[in-house]
Amino acid sequence: MVSWGRSFVIAIKYLVFAIIWTIVGIVIGVLTAGAVSLGMILNIMANPGVLAEDPTIIARFISATYLGLIIGAIISYLGLIASFAKYVVGETVRKELEEISFAGGAYAPPPRLTPYASTERRK
Repeated sequence: MVSWGRSFVIAIKYLVFAIIWTIVGIVIGVLTAGAVSLGMILNIMANPGVLAEDPTIIARFISATYLGLIIGAIISYLGLIASFAKYVVGETVRKELEEISFAGGAYAPPPRLTPYASTERRK
C-alpha cells in the first residue's frame, strides 16, 4: 500500500499538472476562439451595416467563440486524464507491484552468472 506521505506527494504532483493543463486549455481556447472570430470582428468594425445585411453574423460569432472554448476544454480535460493516469494510477500500480514482487519470498532473484568453463582439456 502506498504510504500517506507518498500519497500527498502524488496529489501535489497531480494538482500542479492539473493547474498547468487548465492554463494550457484556457490559452488554447482563447486563442482558437479569437482566431476564428477575428475575421468577423474586423468585418463588423469595418462595415457596421453588415449587421443589418447579415443578422446571423452575431450567431456565427458566438458559435465560433464557444467552439474555441470547447476545443480548449477538451484539450485541458485530456491533459487532466493523462496526468491522473501517469501520476496517480501509474505510481500506485508500480508501488503495489513492488510490494507483491518482494513480499515474503515470493520473488527469488536469478542465480548469479559465472564465466563459462574453458573448453580446452587439461593434461
